Amino acid sequence: MSVINRNADKRTCGIDRSELIIDGYELPDKFNKPNGEDIKKTNHGSNIHYFLYENEYIENQTDMMFRVFDETIKRHPEKREQIIQMQCVSEINYRLPENKADKPYFRTCRWSVQNGVCIGTSYDLGSKFSHIKKLLTICGESIDTTFKIYE
Repeated sequence: MSVINRNADKRTCGIDRSELIIDGYELPDKFNKPNGEDIKKTNHGSNIHYFLYENEYIENQTDMMFRVFDETIKRHPEKREQIIQMQCVSEINYRLPENKADKPYFRTCRWSVQNGVCIGTSYDLGSKFSHIKKLLTICGESIDTTFKIYE
């Protein structure tokens, strides 16, 4: 999976179908708005149909990112030290009131009890895909077969 933003200077994604392509798969029409709105705004509340480790899911983008991280970390405990170096992963549970972070990417987060990590999910959709790609690369997973987006 690779995310290509051909309009990087505008710091938005999803302005048209050519803006966000994932390994040759274009995002479904529901993510591409003709008026040029940011994908982060237009996808709020929309569900994404995807496959992860041969299982099919239809979830919102926050749940998708958490599930991909949670399942992948569970399968690769030997990569934990590398994974917790990622910007969106922490051993601090930012869901607890005493740990509320001023880090914007942990504004929305989930705590993985089974893996003992907090996954920050406050990113636009393109950034979520970039973090997923990095995670799968760290774990040596085949991006082509592990994670697929479908309409």
